[in-house]
Amino acid sequence: MKYEFFPYYRTFTDQYLSNHLFLMLNLLRIFRFFLVGYCSLITHDVVAEPLKEYDAKAAFVYNFAVYTEWPETGSGTFNICVSTNDPISPSLEAFAGKDVKGAKVQIQRISGSLAGKECRILFFADSEKT
Repeated sequence: MKYEFFPYYRTFTDQYLSNHLFLMLNLLRIFRFFLVGYCSLITHDVVAEPLKEYDAKAAFVYNFAVYTEWPETGSGTFNICVSTNDPISPSLEAFAGKDVKGAKVQIQRISGSLAGKECRILFFADSEKT
């Protein structure tokens, strides 16, 4: 046997390996600590932009259109009508071309009369209620 002549060889080797392993694990912990610290220094605080009122209203109008049962017209377009000076118009433009029950959304701007317009949803701003 190998250990007959040097009975402390195995104990010495095991102790050396366990100390070496302990040292390596501690070095990895220290490295991880500094790596996390370094990463936290180089990253910037990311703050989400607050949701604008008209973006939320436009999303509500679109989701209302998606989750409502509509009669079939066969035109292939889903018209959402807003006045020309309504502040929601730019926010609604983000939903133009999206799908609502197989029809593409179109944003129609109206001024005065609704003659010739096929509106599924008609949105009025607060200033136009009178």
